[in-house]
Parts: sequence; C-alpha cells; structure tokens
Amino acid sequence: MNTDRRWFPGSPGEPSERTQLFCLPHGGGGASAYREWRDKLAGIADVVPVQPPGREGRAAEPAEWSMTALAEQLFEPLRRRAGDRPYAIFGHSMGALLGYEVTVALAAVGRPPELLVASGAPAPQLPVGTERPVHRMSEDELVGHLRELAGTPDSVLRNADLLSLLVPTVRADFAACETYVHPPHPVLDVPLLVLGGEQDTGVPPATLGPWRERTAAGCAVHTFP
Repeated sequence: MNTDRRWFPGSPGEPSERTQLFCLPHGGGGASAYREWRDKLAGIADVVPVQPPGREGRAAEPAEWSMTALAEQLFEPLRRRAGDRPYAIFGHSMGALLGYEVTVALAAVGRPPELLVASGAPAPQLPVGTERPVHRMSEDELVGHLRELAGTPDSVLRNADLLSLLVPTVRADFAACETYVHPPHPVLDVPLLVLGGEQDTGVPPATLGPWRERTAAGCAVHTFP
C-alpha cells in the first residue's frame, strides 16, 4: 500500500493542470477541516487536505510532539504528491508553522511552492512566550483551555470517550508549537500571504508583520475585522 495516502485522504480526483493547494490543519484538527474547500475552489485549484498522524483516519498512530520531526515526515510524501505540477501550501495556526517548515525543506531541494499562505499564526522566529505551556496542563485544565478557545464543540468536551482520543493529540500539537525554536533557516524566495484577525488576542496583528523577514519574494499581510 502507498503509505503516502495516509497523508492525503480522499480521492485525488481527475488529473488536471490546476495548482494543487495543500491544506494543513490547526492544532487538534484534521483533514476534514477542508472537506468543503474542494467544492468551493473547484475549477480554481485542486485542494489536497493533509492528514497528520494522531487524528481521524490516522487516530491509531501517535501524534508527533516535535514540529521539526513532523515536517520531516511530511516532506517526502508532499514532494511526491506535488510531482511536476504547480502547487501552494495553506496552513492555519499550527498548520502555518508546519507549512513554513516544510516549505523551507522543499526550497532546499529546489522544489518550493509557488505561494505559502500562513493563517492565524505569529511569525515563526518570534519567541513563543508561553508563561505556562498548555501541553503540561492537567487533563481538566487542558479541557478548560479548549473550552475557553471555543473551537471544540461542548458535546465533545463532555464526552469521556471522545476526550480520550482528543486530549493526547491536542497535547502533542500544543507541545509541537510550544517547544518549537526557529532554526537559522535561510530567507525564503517564496511569496507569502499572511492572514489574521484584528481582534485576535491569541495572535495579535503585531505578530504578523514579522513574517516579512522570512522571505525575499514579497509578503502581503491581510487582517480581518
């Protein structure tokens, strides 16, 4: 069996020359977050949702606690899937950091994406600044934190069976982000599009502009009300 398919669930669709858009999920999320994008972007791009280990169809696999290791695991499957076609990478929150690390690796072998879109994530070279790492919280504290973030249905947070699946993955995802230290990467020659929210207290607009330091090919920053 082609193990690359674990990373890219779903039908690849009919062959085309459209740009492939690899979509990397937020912490705790999976490829299903982009399920509707295929229809919404049909005719514009071929959306390829990415499935990291430890969730949905890969729930039996342990989630990765290291961002660098996760990027290393994704690098070859993504390069093979991209083939010779044009492609771009979109990542939200944790997915933006993963997308950046994979882009650095792909650029190093002369096959970078045509565009990297980083949504809802501070520039990678900025210090994390977490006074109390979320990944070290007790389960009750972690669930309370998820409730405050309001991104997980309350029905899930009240279900012990679902929490037993969710908490280890969320903890690993927070660890991957909170323990990340930006390596001395060369500046990219890849255009960047950075997206954020004007009222996002978790990722303040001031943390978006420094993404410009990570590329020599131009970086547009857009914030939404």
